[in-house]
Amino acid sequence: MKTVNKWIKIGLLIYVIYEFITRLMNGDTDRLMVVLAVLPVLLVPFFVRKVLKYPLSDRLEFCFWIFIFLAQILGCVENWYHSVSWFDLFTHFISGIVTCVIGLVLLKQYRLLDSKYLWLQIIFLLSITLGVASLWEFFEFSLDTFTGSNVQWVIETGVTDTMTDMLIAFAGSILFSVVYLGAMKKAPKKTISFLKQSL
Repeated sequence: MKTVNKWIKIGLLIYVIYEFITRLMNGDTDRLMVVLAVLPVLLVPFFVRKVLKYPLSDRLEFCFWIFIFLAQILGCVENWYHSVSWFDLFTHFISGIVTCVIGLVLLKQYRLLDSKYLWLQIIFLLSITLGVASLWEFFEFSLDTFTGSNVQWVIETGVTDTMTDMLIAFAGSILFSVVYLGAMKKAPKKTISFLKQSL
């Protein structure tokens, strides 16, 4: 898995450099910043391990790269958010699951992965998803306000796109929470052991 992650990072770096040069030569300067925005993301696992001192597992890093490929590469750079009708909702649904995983990482870090805190964990997982979804929509709103872009599709949909994105992310977190609740009720020790090894 470590080798796979290494080659994914190399592949993404080559892709970003290629896309940047190609778009620059073709005069497609409108989306150059979107391409360059991928570069800081490549440093996230390094930041988590070295700066935050969290022992990020190779399995969790692999899941991170898959989400980045979907959300940033296909969604933003290749513009699937606009060209593929269902893709925006799909990635927001996945983001709800991803934020729940991040929530479990935090619970593990603070030693709260315990069956006696189960309902507190569920509330926390749902809350962190809503918090992250809200912050993302704040970011998109700020981007539209200061750059004149239309990321939130306000012109076409009003608040419909924003609310739909948040509801879909919340639905993803609900699904994750239900599965997590079931696993913890059925085999708490086995589930906690798996999470501690995987996260």
